[in-house]
Amino acid sequence: GYLRRLGKQIDAEAAAGRLRRIAPQQLLVNLLSLSVFPFIARPLLNVALEMDDAKFNRFLDERRAELPHFILNALRP
Repeated sequence: GYLRRLGKQIDAEAAAGRLRRIAPQQLLVNLLSLSVFPFIARPLLNVALEMDDAKFNRFLDERRAELPHFILNALRP
């Protein structure tokens, strides 16, 4: 299935030295968590970060740009 294919890709990239080893299940949960959390926690984030709807939307735009870099840096060997 999907996780097996992902695991093989991770193993190949790790063997080539381009990626650190990580269980595919862990990678999937990390990606989902980082992506979904702002929406689930929006009421908390709005208060904690003092955001109205416009600021939250700007925050999401910034996050869309930041998240790929964050994930790639986390996976580097």
